Amino acid sequence: MRTNHFRGFTLVELLVVIAIIGVLIGLLLPAVQQAREAARRMSCTNHLKQLALGLHNYHDTHGAFPIGETDLVAGYSAQNQGGWSWASMILPMIEQSAMYNSLDFRVHPIGNYSTAANIAATGTPLDAFNCPSDIKPETYDVNGETYATSSYMASWSAFDGSPCTESGTDVVVDLNRNNGMFVINKSRSFRDLIDGTSNTFAIGEVTYIEIVAPAGGSERQFILGNVSYSQGPQCIRVDNSWQSPTSHMRSTRRKLNGPAVGGYLHRAFHSQHPGGGNFAYADGSVHFIADTIYHTGHDFSSTLNWANVGIYQKLSAIADGEPLGEY
Repeated sequence: MRTNHFRGFTLVELLVVIAIIGVLIGLLLPAVQQAREAARRMSCTNHLKQLALGLHNYHDTHGAFPIGETDLVAGYSAQNQGGWSWASMILPMIEQSAMYNSLDFRVHPIGNYSTAANIAATGTPLDAFNCPSDIKPETYDVNGETYATSSYMASWSAFDGSPCTESGTDVVVDLNRNNGMFVINKSRSFRDLIDGTSNTFAIGEVTYIEIVAPAGGSERQFILGNVSYSQGPQCIRVDNSWQSPTSHMRSTRRKLNGPAVGGYLHRAFHSQHPGGGNFAYADGSVHFIADTIYHTGHDFSSTLNWANVGIYQKLSAIADGEPLGEY
């Protein structure tokens, strides 16, 4: 009689197989992660295209682009002085007509002097304003009010000082320094974009960065509008602890994906995409901008000489008249 003997794996052989599997996983994991990031980046690009198309449709309807933010009265105690952002104006153009029709723009978007419908809409997340790479809370609570968060901010300026000043009861905007496509209380149109629509930022990416002292961060990035202490907007504020125009707009004075310390992240554009971030231009196209783009950080405090300004800053200005060069 023949007896069949079956030989099993030895411990050494099992360890070798496990090691080989581990190496294969190590080789494949970066590729899988890159594929996932590519999909997330594509989704971000598509959302930016949708918003850029909404801006164009708004211009076709109204003859101008929406304002950056409304703030009609100095201070923040008036009951009907604004607080609405550019994003609230394009809701009908991005398939959010029902939400738009529920809003009462005669009062604040949120706070003590708002309406129940306004407050509900301001706290409602919208997929068009979400980038999957931006790991953020869908809503953010301030002073007992709930704001829906956004991954996209409008391009405000190559300068990042106060977006407005106050003179008596009036809000005053210095258009030399507030030189981007979106500013306080004023609409730009195609004819204002003297540098050309293909050379002008319209919207850029931001990502949620928790505020941690002393470095700072970027938490207050809202969609429809904001008010200060439930009383109204205050456009002179650019602090990260206030609801201010930087809740809806950002400048290019600070470096793209700049440092946490000294980077003034609540005034800047930044992204979770490795190496840069997506921007929608005024012509509706979307481009990935490397965070190594030439940037001087010129502050405009003493001169408006555009020769001192880097390419990244020039891309946010609508009429600097300077050639951009390669980037």
